[in-house]
Amino acid sequence: MDRIVLKIIEQARSGEHLSRDEIAWLLSFPEESPESLLVVKEAKRLAWERCRGRAFVHAQIGLDSLRCPGNCRYCSFAQVNDSNSRECSVMDMDALLAFARLFSQEGANLISLMSTAALPFEKLLSFVAAARLVIDDHVILLVNGPDLSLEQAIELREAGADAAYHAVRLGEGYLTDLDPRRRVQTIENIQAAGLALMSGVEPLWRNAPEDELLDAIERQIGLRPVWTGCCSLTIAENCSIHGLKPASRSRARQVGAIIRLAAGSRIPVGGVGGVAWVDAGTDPRMRGRSSHHESLRRDMRETRRDLEKDGWLVAGQDESWAYCLRGVKPSAW
Repeated sequence: MDRIVLKIIEQARSGEHLSRDEIAWLLSFPEESPESLLVVKEAKRLAWERCRGRAFVHAQIGLDSLRCPGNCRYCSFAQVNDSNSRECSVMDMDALLAFARLFSQEGANLISLMSTAALPFEKLLSFVAAARLVIDDHVILLVNGPDLSLEQAIELREAGADAAYHAVRLGEGYLTDLDPRRRVQTIENIQAAGLALMSGVEPLWRNAPEDELLDAIERQIGLRPVWTGCCSLTIAENCSIHGLKPASRSRARQVGAIIRLAAGSRIPVGGVGGVAWVDAGTDPRMRGRSSHHESLRRDMRETRRDLEKDGWLVAGQDESWAYCLRGVKPSAW
């Protein structure tokens, strides 16, 4: 076992900050090496300790499949990947409310409303306001959508959103048509508006540039989101992206574990373990997920069982904020 890795783990246990060089050293080991497996094990222990063994079931509702000007090359909704024959759609309000009620009834701790950058902001705002009215008061309502001005972020909070997902993705500006500076500004606007931030390191591909990956990990630590993690690249069939291969699940788990070690208890949820997702509605990664209500109910229950089999206790809805922000909602910050 590498002695430097053991020293770094000991630092993380004592709450010490990890340097960029130490993070790079952890990344240098193959994901299935004894050193990386030990890092994952320690990260799971830290995550379990931070949330007292609680895990969280999150649900996501895709709102539209419009042709998106963000042009993320790996996304099936990007304008550059589009064929004129593809049918674009926006979910109707009744369908949204049915999904939101279902996930709330099935015990979701968080419901995410995901949209393309092409969905008009006023439409997104109306979806947020409507969903807030039909879900349990304890359920965290999150928006995963376009870049936002401070005024728009405030409007989303006032409409009923509690949180927002945003990240400077790997490949931002060259695998997408989005300006990394605008992404950073949106994150600042989200936090300034009093919304809790969910973020992460994604989309991870094999041999992603080391400096870019290190920047992304250090950014997570600096931002101190309420939730973090790492997600591997998913490429839909019709995407105009060549030469990149998704990172393995074990590599994504390794990176998530390193984020957890580097962040310690400063980031409440995620990094590795303790969070699971169930999806409904439109899906830019075209994974063929079902939106049939009975299938979704079954998925929610199976997800809870899988977390419990892994040793977690799934948090009740009234505990959703307790282990994230010590019981304090962002609007009370």
